[in-house]
Amino acid sequence: MIKKFTLLAGLGLGYVLGAKAGQERYQQIKRLADDLMGRPEVQQATRAFQHTASDLVGKAREAVHEEVDKVTSKTVDLTDKTPAQEPSTMRVTP
Repeated sequence: MIKKFTLLAGLGLGYVLGAKAGQERYQQIKRLADDLMGRPEVQQATRAFQHTASDLVGKAREAVHEEVDKVTSKTVDLTDKTPAQEPSTMRVTP
């Protein structure tokens, strides 16, 4: 998701700058960006970021599942312990 957003943001920025400055400037920006992305240190940093982001997403997913399980188990416990009300004893307030 972050990867797609970054790509779209970069493309959008490149398009806007290119449209304002003309085709020649756009091509210059594109060449600079391609050169930058081709550098080994940038590729390594990108891989490290992707790995870290993937780990964080996995941890967040686990935390959410644990919380959902807690809430679900509490809900099940409450429904088991709460006596059912008869429809005639329920109050409706406007």
